[in-house]
Amino acid sequence: MDDSYEYMREAIKSYRCPSCGAVGKWYNIGPLAVDDTGIYAECGGRIRGQECYYVLTAENMDDLMKKDASFKNYANSRNSQKAPWDTTYYEHPCPYCGQYKVRDAKWGDKAISTAFWGFLSHKLHSRYKCDACGNMWD
Repeated sequence: MDDSYEYMREAIKSYRCPSCGAVGKWYNIGPLAVDDTGIYAECGGRIRGQECYYVLTAENMDDLMKKDASFKNYANSRNSQKAPWDTTYYEHPCPYCGQYKVRDAKWGDKAISTAFWGFLSHKLHSRYKCDACGNMWD
């Protein structure tokens, strides 16, 4: 196995699953049985309480970049700083739907509820928001 395989292995560990959105949930990461130059990985994330069965296979890094634009963006910007408007998701799932699209709640997410209910709004004190189902919690 060469250095490109090790690079793909490390890159996939922090790759977001296109099916469930999980990060870092890949298991059975190994070489493709055909020629040991590609990579194979299975997702261990969850979608609405059910297991995600997404299987990622690629002959080489270029093949993986052609299949998925988000991986291409990740690979191209791996050493660069993240733009301030890009969303950073947490690695823990939403307690309501189980998706891994959990981020910090922003003031814009709380504004309408707080304007209507004022201090009694439960969203005023919410810390997290799920982009998949829209629920907010502390």
